[in-house]
Amino acid sequence: MKDSTPHNIHRLLFLSTPSDDTMASNLPTPSHLLTKLPQVLFLSALFTTIYAHHGATQTPIYVCDTDSSYTTNSTYHSNLNLLLPSLSSATRSTGFATLSKGQPPDQVFGLALCRGDVSQDECRSCLSTADQDLLQLCPSGKSAAIWPENCFLRYSNRSFSSSLSDDISFSEIVCDVGNVSEPTRFEHLVSELLNKLTEQAAYQSALMFAPRGQNS
Repeated sequence: MKDSTPHNIHRLLFLSTPSDDTMASNLPTPSHLLTKLPQVLFLSALFTTIYAHHGATQTPIYVCDTDSSYTTNSTYHSNLNLLLPSLSSATRSTGFATLSKGQPPDQVFGLALCRGDVSQDECRSCLSTADQDLLQLCPSGKSAAIWPENCFLRYSNRSFSSSLSDDISFSEIVCDVGNVSEPTRFEHLVSELLNKLTEQAAYQSALMFAPRGQNS
């Protein structure tokens, strides 16, 4: 029997790398997939964002770490200014890059990722705008991340690209303006679609990108 009661579907967008213990207990994932985890998580959350009502003129989702900061013209500041444009250039071939600049205790680590369906010019343009926005939105923060429509950019004073422990996460509640007559069926389809996307992006795409639709 169909449930004809209208339901507003609330979705939680979340991008984070779980701790080692959480990964071991809740995600029985093959070890070679773990190296692709940041990209897969980005893809899954990005898919939901595309269909949410986020206008292009709105401020992108971003996170600032307020626990640590750098001073203007410090060594860390100089390393950050070297890192950000280098990340944009390093994404030219694959749309993905991780880099670091400087030496401890002023070393800065960065990650840049573009959607697999955007051109190189669109990728670099998105990252160029993102790094300027991030410096304005998170002034003097040693760790920050931003998520515009076509790319993702993050930097930190801690190495994070090869670690399953993380302290940066995105979360946003998005309310769909439409109603679903069969919420259980809808949730099943969404879950099935995201699982297929994850597998396709991780194993069947050099760019770790996968567009896919799901019929009812």
